[in-house]
Amino acid sequence: MDKRKSFLNYIFLLLLCLLAISLLTLTRGIENYPLKGILSNEIVMEIRMPRLIAAYCVAILLSGSGLLMQNLTQNPIAEMSTLGISSGSSLAIAIALALSIPNDPIHLIIVGIVGATIAFGLLFFLTAKNSFDPLRVVLVGTSIGLFCTSLASAISYYKKNSQQYFMWIVGSFSGINKIKMYELLFVSVVFIILILLFSNQIKLIGFGSELATSLGVNITFVRFLIMFLVVLASAATVSTVGVISFVGLIGPHIARSLIGNSSFRRTFVLSTLISMVLVTVADFLARNLFKPYEFPVGSILMLLGAPFFLYLVNRAGRLRI
Repeated sequence: MDKRKSFLNYIFLLLLCLLAISLLTLTRGIENYPLKGILSNEIVMEIRMPRLIAAYCVAILLSGSGLLMQNLTQNPIAEMSTLGISSGSSLAIAIALALSIPNDPIHLIIVGIVGATIAFGLLFFLTAKNSFDPLRVVLVGTSIGLFCTSLASAISYYKKNSQQYFMWIVGSFSGINKIKMYELLFVSVVFIILILLFSNQIKLIGFGSELATSLGVNITFVRFLIMFLVVLASAATVSTVGVISFVGLIGPHIARSLIGNSSFRRTFVLSTLISMVLVTVADFLARNLFKPYEFPVGSILMLLGAPFFLYLVNRAGRLRI
């Protein structure tokens, strides 16, 4: 009962924080607007509201995919950016831009899915035979990410698309419109439903393949499901806002430190809310720190996430890097 009360208290506090920062995000920017009549303000409803909802969706997809990867690989520092999956999507998008493939949300998300699938498949192939050894997963993922980013940068520079590709390197919500918002919203709903439906199987696979199999879990299906969800999340986020790093590390780890790791669903809900607050705060700072200029939100999150990543590496005693 005490654990349940603590969980509900954390949820309540996070919702209050999210409400406060959301109202600030809607009312403060290059132009400040009063809270009264905000729902009838065209700028707020056409530009700032889609951007805010997109920030929520990106937080859900990034924190959820980080939690899935950490559970699958039993690696505390696994997430899309540290394992090169996001970089696979960005490379595919850079190639698409170089080949003049139509720059619309549908085409970009399909291209992003292809890139993320190849990167994830390569990571899985190179690490599964070693039972996802944490050190090997990190080294292989980092190598894949660096290779994809370097190749994408070279292609963009050669085709004189460097400025256009810059968005996918640093991550920004500045290009969000209603179409991209609806795309992220649809993917986020599918993502949440599938995670909640199969949360028990996903949790059990984190105890190891042998134990999960003995408890009746279809390992192949759950691994495929996790791969599908992570690839979908990577493609949706990278194709709309670019590569945003470390959210999938910070949210899940703070959630576990608050409530432990006994309930996968509670950890998912709490880490999602923490990430939503984090991404919304970062986007608010990105728009307001250097007005009228906008700072890339991905850079702000990297400034927060890099020290956190080093802290996790240092704390994970089994990782000797």
